[in-house]
Amino acid sequence: FDARGSSIEDGKHWSDERLLETRAYFKLLPGSSFGSTAAPGAHLEIFPVLDRDQATYRCRVDYLLSPTKNTIINFTVI
Repeated sequence: FDARGSSIEDGKHWSDERLLETRAYFKLLPGSSFGSTAAPGAHLEIFPVLDRDQATYRCRVDYLLSPTKNTIINFTVI
């Protein structure tokens, strides 16, 4: 999800169609706002989940006034 140079409402959804095809969606939780330190947050939704989705993923968040944050997620399908 890229909201650089625009409001959060005008941000663009992006996904790598080679990996999760059109099954991945960035969900901004109600009450969240761009630049707010009290924002409820967001998550990545994958539907439907397939066995082949099990992998290690990286979440990258670029902030305006703080360093970029990278988080590694080990996604296990059970």
